[in-house]
Amino acid sequence: MHILIQGFMGCGKSTIGPKLARALAYDFLDIDQVFIRTFKCSISDFIDDNGIRAFRTAERQILNAVIKYKTPHVIALGGGTLVQMQLLKTVLSKCVVIYLNVPLPILQKRLRKDFLNRPLLTAPNANERVNIIKSLWMKRQKYYTLSQIEITHKTKLQVLVKRLHAFIPYTA
Repeated sequence: MHILIQGFMGCGKSTIGPKLARALAYDFLDIDQVFIRTFKCSISDFIDDNGIRAFRTAERQILNAVIKYKTPHVIALGGGTLVQMQLLKTVLSKCVVIYLNVPLPILQKRLRKDFLNRPLLTAPNANERVNIIKSLWMKRQKYYTLSQIEITHKTKLQVLVKRLHAFIPYTA
């Protein structure tokens, strides 16, 4: 069974994902990196050329393909991957979804320095970016909180692995 990690941009999905995969002896995939390899361009360039709707469609197709892999994976999702209710329902029925919940002020601080590679944070000034972050974060909470497991940025890896036992009986 695949384990998907979702949460807002900058929460640490791509950091915790490989560590969790090693702890479980799973393979690791970062959905953003799969997207970049598949389309041979950055996500920002893809959105600039094709729009956010086309990006979400392509992202959904990639995730639907990836969750068909036979070997179990830990998969770090993009921050908005599962804000499509039908896709969220599909993965909740086939995978374990973890929500990495980081408080908004911490995310704002992290993203203040790391906005250039974030296609949704292209506003010209910092105040506008703060408002975009807050708005997106609030809109996405209803999707994130449907995850089977919720952790914070302070959750120890061993604690998460133990919590996964309820979903995956053979975890180490």
